[in-house]
Amino acid sequence: TGKFIYVPKIISPDISGYATDPDTGALTELAGSPFTANGDPPRVIAVDPNEKFLYVFGSVDFPDGPSTIAGYTIDAASGALTAIPGGVVSLPAGTPSPGAFHPNGGLLYVPIGDGLASSPNNGLFAFTIDAASGALTAAPGSPYTFNGEGIPRTPTLGASGEYLYVPNAAGTPSGTGLTVTHSEIAVYSVNTATGALTPASSVTGTGVVNEVALHPNGDYLYTRDADQSNMIFDIDSATGALSGPASAPNGWGAGVLFSRTGDFVYLPTAVVAAPGAPPGPSSVRAYSVSGTTLTELPGSPHPTAQGTTLGSVIDPSGSLLVTSDLGGNQIFAFKIDAATGVLTDVPGSPFTPDVGTNLPGVVTFDPSG
Repeated sequence: TGKFIYVPKIISPDISGYATDPDTGALTELAGSPFTANGDPPRVIAVDPNEKFLYVFGSVDFPDGPSTIAGYTIDAASGALTAIPGGVVSLPAGTPSPGAFHPNGGLLYVPIGDGLASSPNNGLFAFTIDAASGALTAAPGSPYTFNGEGIPRTPTLGASGEYLYVPNAAGTPSGTGLTVTHSEIAVYSVNTATGALTPASSVTGTGVVNEVALHPNGDYLYTRDADQSNMIFDIDSATGALSGPASAPNGWGAGVLFSRTGDFVYLPTAVVAAPGAPPGPSSVRAYSVSGTTLTELPGSPHPTAQGTTLGSVIDPSGSLLVTSDLGGNQIFAFKIDAATGVLTDVPGSPFTPDVGTNLPGVVTFDPSG
């Protein structure tokens, strides 16, 4: 609802909670905040689709230490967090992520990756969520593995919720990079009652697929690849199978941002000169969408200095795109023309956060916009 904001803190370790003023956006710390972080030190947090429960994904020694998921109930009136009894789930060593909630609010899929290379700890952990308590229970067959020891990335669900798409890869360290020995997008059918997954199909990736994103119409799946070879796949609505793919614009980056209608897509992008090299000049590239064909819009690309973009987001109204520039300690904001999709700079952009030399990371909006 946008009433509350929660911030995980690794060193403390705890979770700070704030109420948001609907008129000014000002933050007021909640009574009882900071809340004790159960389990391992919190790295990331996620709220279920019904906004009843909050889950904290923790790790002792990022990225290779033991990890946990700790659950809390959210008081709808005060925002206070209460630990779910017995609500800490232990996971193998690795990097936890928020994973993917099923739209029905009753299922959660969490990928665990142990470092960069193949490991027996790698897997996708599936859970059912108790609607009353928020407690997590392992789904039948969980965890799911990929080609033995493949590293799963954050999955995404198809429009109907019947299919789950899981990018995964495996490799061996090579100099400053990784020699890829396995790369695919695995497609599973979802048992919406039990959370169990059944392999349905798969497609081979061209490199390490870091991210997959579903087009708003549910007909296409976009990828962002570590080797900059991005792809667009057609989705068979009956079987969930992927076909194609069509090549999307190359470029290293994170995020696939669609306009509300799906007529336009925006790709935060940086140039990487060589494997293992730091990102070069970064930008946001804007395209019109026609099936699997993307056409770059006038004025694109839009420079965003030089550095690593950790978070980009479009506000709920669909009129504003904001992206952070980690290397430049800046936040860039663009207005989106609803008719043409063209981006223009917001007056005063880029903005320097008041936090001084701290580097901006993930950006988010209150749901009210």
